[in-house]
Amino acid sequence: MNWRPVLGFALLVVALSLMLELFLPSSGRILAIGAAVCALATWAVPAIGLVRARRQARPVRGPPSLARVGLAISVYFLCACLSAIAAWLALLSLAFARGAPWACLALLAIAAFWGLGAILFAVVGTRSRLARKRAA
Repeated sequence: MNWRPVLGFALLVVALSLMLELFLPSSGRILAIGAAVCALATWAVPAIGLVRARRQARPVRGPPSLARVGLAISVYFLCACLSAIAAWLALLSLAFARGAPWACLALLAIAAFWGLGAILFAVVGTRSRLARKRAA
């Protein structure tokens, strides 16, 4: 996957949101809603990545291990970029707008996503260690 369009889009969002907030002070609600949309997209990317992997899998066996690693890295990177964009928009909205409930919800969704991911990694790591001990 080519990362340049993703990073270019992230930089474009940062620049446009900052200009929008500086030149149009009433745009805080628009930025907060944009943050909420990016936070929801952060939750949707892993599901879309799994569906994409299932559609591209070979009928007899699953994809090779390097393909799984590449898919995991790309999903992680896209989630990180979307989270960074959402956090930027939410913090910008909170800094310049007075009441921004969408921005607070976006930050909460991002924190819940990464917190749940950390918990899942810990559980999977513990289960794999226990399975290795039982097999040995």
